[in-house]
Amino acid sequence: QASQVCSVIAYHSTSWPRRTVVSRLGACTHHSCSAPMAPAMKSLVLALALLRGVSGDVAGVCPAGDVCEEADVSLLQKTETRLQVATDSLEWSAGVEDSRCEAVGARAWLSEAGANYIVQTVFGTLVDKTFTLEYPDVKGEKNGWTYEISGASVMEYAIDLPELNFTNGVGLDLTIPKFSVNTKFHYKVDGTGWNPIWSAGTVRAELSQKEPLQGQFVVGVNKDGKPTVNLQLNDPKVKLGAFAMEGTIFEGLVEFLVSIFKEKVENSIASTVKWVIETAVNKYLNDWISKIGLQLPLQSGGKTSDVADMSLCYVEVTKQYLAFGVSGAVTDPAESTKSAYVGVPPRLRQAPPPAMLSEGHMLATELTPFTLDTGLALMQAHGVLRQVITPSDIMGGLKLDVDTARAMVPGVAVPKDGRGMNFAVHIKSDETPKVTFNDGAAQIHGHVTISLNWMDVPLINNVEFLKVSAPFIGMAKVAVEDGAQEVMHMKLDSVSVTPITVIGKTTTDMSTVNSMIETVARTALLPYINRLIKNGVGLPTGNGFQLKGSKVAMVGGYLDTFSDINIDMDAFKAFIDSKFD
Repeated sequence: QASQVCSVIAYHSTSWPRRTVVSRLGACTHHSCSAPMAPAMKSLVLALALLRGVSGDVAGVCPAGDVCEEADVSLLQKTETRLQVATDSLEWSAGVEDSRCEAVGARAWLSEAGANYIVQTVFGTLVDKTFTLEYPDVKGEKNGWTYEISGASVMEYAIDLPELNFTNGVGLDLTIPKFSVNTKFHYKVDGTGWNPIWSAGTVRAELSQKEPLQGQFVVGVNKDGKPTVNLQLNDPKVKLGAFAMEGTIFEGLVEFLVSIFKEKVENSIASTVKWVIETAVNKYLNDWISKIGLQLPLQSGGKTSDVADMSLCYVEVTKQYLAFGVSGAVTDPAESTKSAYVGVPPRLRQAPPPAMLSEGHMLATELTPFTLDTGLALMQAHGVLRQVITPSDIMGGLKLDVDTARAMVPGVAVPKDGRGMNFAVHIKSDETPKVTFNDGAAQIHGHVTISLNWMDVPLINNVEFLKVSAPFIGMAKVAVEDGAQEVMHMKLDSVSVTPITVIGKTTTDMSTVNSMIETVARTALLPYINRLIKNGVGLPTGNGFQLKGSKVAMVGGYLDTFSDINIDMDAFKAFIDSKFD
């Protein structure tokens, strides 16, 4: 039945307006809420929506005022069994509004090796800083004694690096093989009633775990489109090792304090170890992740506020990788209308490009032409695709002789001495260009109007002497430049403007016109466009997070980027230190 069921799930959150998420199972292409669904099916649909990252209050709703019974969530509420769904078997319709993105235009995949590298690289620093925090005192009364254990401090500790494994549909299973903690406390005991004995001194004790500490990273996406992790550890099972007291020789008191230690302090230390590790991840690692820049400024000829929005929309977990839906649109956050693009993104692949796993890359991203199309649409809206190229913009200038001008346009007005007349090129994109990715290159398709105007020529300055229109195709290469921040560049290798139509004038020599426009395209248009886009776009970075060794491949209509991750520990430590100042 799953292939025939549609449901609309609505959610509400205090931080986001109420929106709807359409889920599609199999071949279902429309909403149908008139017939009640079986409770188990409604629970499945709800579960699938939750896996997609929908948060807040969830209820079943219908379009056009129809009413559906609320989904039965009892199956989820009454069991702690992990919900495991083969996400690769799900088919989500392209362009459907997701919980955090207007559209999902790109995808990213993080390998298990990449996740392990991040967590294992920063784990020690995070735990070191968190272990400097204070621990609560322990007070009580037992068997005629009042006791107080205070001033707890950790003299030394050893915690193995965590081992991470992906769990389909959930997150990452975490295992810490072993840990040990050497602690120091001040103690004070005082007899009550008939007991006149009191004592105070110092306790030194060693604790270690009885069995590996296990837990789970639940991976999600927050309202700002950043990845989040929530570590939930099982309660540690610890055992008391060495125990030494200073300040008393009363054996009965030692035995009493050992019993108190095992009853009260042992659990307190176990809880503290759990708290330290969870805090290191859930507070400080999340804070660091949230500062990784996913709004990538475009360093091109567009408006300075334009960004490539790589914010995350949702996350899916498989046994081999984390898959993120990504906005992938070029937008202008400074404007109320963020995108000038009209249309929906092409369908994205569910699995990562094969080279990610076969070549052992930590991270892969996949762009469709949607990303460049949205950028070109924004450039069109901002007027960037309407330009005037003057002789000073081109090395060697733009000059034309009388004979060539008259061959193209009979009767054109020219000065008597016209062997090297300057002219300007007026270029206007008649429509928003589109991009396709072919094997090894990006093709940019569009239609332009080109006008040639005299410039700095007496009596006929700025007079148009030729105007043509034509479709054009640009062939571009994409590459990544290494550095402290890797930068993705695009460069046009060639541009073709044909067939040409002359507007408003007659010509006696179309071959001369074709040759002239081809020359203008090659010597003026191509270098001018490359100058606009030469600075490219910087890849994500922040507080020590860097992508390294990135390479690009254009295959099957996609632009794939493969990267490894590097963490500059000096920058990372500086960031963490700032949280404790």
